[in-house]
Amino acid sequence: MKIFGYFIIFLPFLLNQQNVHAQNIFAKILNENSQFVGIQFNPYINSLDRLWQTSYYPGKSKIKVYAIRYGIEVPKNLFLAVDLSFYNSKNKANSEYYFEFKPGILGRYIFFSKKNVSIITELGGYYRFISFDFPGINNYPPDVIKGLKKPKPGWYTSAGMGINLYKKKVTLDLMVKYSPDIWFEGYHFAPTYKLNYHFK
Repeated sequence: MKIFGYFIIFLPFLLNQQNVHAQNIFAKILNENSQFVGIQFNPYINSLDRLWQTSYYPGKSKIKVYAIRYGIEVPKNLFLAVDLSFYNSKNKANSEYYFEFKPGILGRYIFFSKKNVSIITELGGYYRFISFDFPGINNYPPDVIKGLKKPKPGWYTSAGMGINLYKKKVTLDLMVKYSPDIWFEGYHFAPTYKLNYHFK
């Protein structure tokens, strides 16, 4: 019983030491590893609808994709990141709208990182939350609409180039994404760009 009593007495101290140790490791990673913040804003060009025949959003819809992400280098040239992506489509002619929010995580690897033009590959997963409205939506059974709006997981992969704009601090990603989910930004394939700021 005495041993158990000593254990109870020293347990808070041991837990505190573990917490301090974990905080020190985390602080060391943040201080020594490269990090980045990226932003994206893609106004879609309507003529792309004729090139990407898999689009669900043809016509005169105003389509925008915007996103923000934060990543940290784990081993050399490999980054882990969190990504918040938004997709918005509106057609004022018939009061249609579609909105989705996709929080997710991704892995990002950079080839030739010392060069002014690098090669980038990414693999990411996300969870999709959507909202939409269109003429005649009330004619559909509620269960059908509920099923369409049900949050769903998904994944994507992308590849492209990174361009150094300023002293390796500011870079521009020019990439093409692919997802098996046709609802992913309206296409199986989607061009994208992101502006990144790198720091330690």
